[in-house]
Amino acid sequence: MRMVGAISILFSAMSYLFIVRTIRMDQERLVQDLLAAIESIETAIRWEKTTLPDSIARQASRGSAGGYFSEITERMKSDITLQQAWIDTFKTIDTKEISRILCAVSLSGDSTFLQDQLAFAAEQIREFQQKEREGKQEKQKLRVALAFSAAGLVIILLL
Repeated sequence: MRMVGAISILFSAMSYLFIVRTIRMDQERLVQDLLAAIESIETAIRWEKTTLPDSIARQASRGSAGGYFSEITERMKSDITLQQAWIDTFKTIDTKEISRILCAVSLSGDSTFLQDQLAFAAEQIREFQQKEREGKQEKQKLRVALAFSAAGLVIILLL
């Protein structure tokens, strides 16, 4: 009976680590999709001379980030300004740093100003990704150590 309990506790620790890893990978995928979308919008404005609302609507087909751009488009149809729709949508992102970066983008002014805003946001997202990559291994090692230490402690206390 004790062995089954110990195995259950260790399985719970491994499940926790798997769930955290899945969530982290989903967040990384979202950040990468958002970066690609911002760069695509900038390119569409710069080279194709596409309007900003049309450029945003094109991004709705993106994987994990597409829903955010669909939401912006839908909010604009509800007579909400583009800037407000952009802020209201991106303030809901779980990664607060990415949310802050995207909400700070000013969508007014001429195309040059807009391109600069989008390029700056893309650069900040790249810097965020780099920072996350640098600390990723250490955080993972710490998380594994804590999960298995806690599981070991619980097993010892229950025995």
